[in-house]
Amino acid sequence: QQLAVARGRLEEQKGDLAKAKQSSRIIEDLKTAVEEATIERAAAQEANDDLRAMTAAQEEEMQQVLKRFRFTQAQCVELGNSLMVLEQALSEKRTLAPEKQ
Repeated sequence: QQLAVARGRLEEQKGDLAKAKQSSRIIEDLKTAVEEATIERAAAQEANDDLRAMTAAQEEEMQQVLKRFRFTQAQCVELGNSLMVLEQALSEKRTLAPEKQ
């Protein structure tokens, strides 16, 4: 009878051991999944940082283009004003020139 009880306990312990092994495998799988997710998250963060850096560089480049455009635009306005002054002076000269003759 003690032998039967001992066999019963042994079978229980075998079952417990199998459950523990299964739990251990599950824990290892979860650890691996967490490690992989951590690596993927780090890669995604790095890609995000690279994208932000590229966006910032493009924004800076666009600001420089805008500054050059505004400078060119101001030069065009000045040139237009100078042309208007020259046209007015030429027009006045033409109206004065016939009087001199």
